Amino acid sequence: MLRGETEEVAAAAGGEGGLTPTRKLVALAELLGVRTAFHSPGDISPVGVAANLAVDVSTPAFGYQESHTYNEATHEVFPGTPVVRDGYLTPSDAPGWGVDLDEREAAKHPPVKFLHESWAAGVRHPDGGLDAP
Repeated sequence: MLRGETEEVAAAAGGEGGLTPTRKLVALAELLGVRTAFHSPGDISPVGVAANLAVDVSTPAFGYQESHTYNEATHEVFPGTPVVRDGYLTPSDAPGWGVDLDEREAAKHPPVKFLHESWAAGVRHPDGGLDAP
């Protein structure tokens, strides 16, 4: 970015070490006129998407936000999960990230370790955290 050879910075709040490091990266992008392109992989949680959205709407460097759809069970377990409407994701106006956890619904959908292993490719912990390289 410092050499002026970067058009956009691809990031994700969970992949950059949390909200503070992500915000610092975005602040640098703002200073250098580089737009953001927030990543939303298929294994990102609704809370992760909401965190990305919080950064998106807080910066003039916003470029675009990748997205995908969640199944009905995810919306039941995580009320407030961001939804794409007319091509846009809109952050919730609820407190915090705007995503809640319905523990009763979660109990109906216990995690399946095999599924986690198949999509995590050995780089994520069962809680969604990344392994260090």
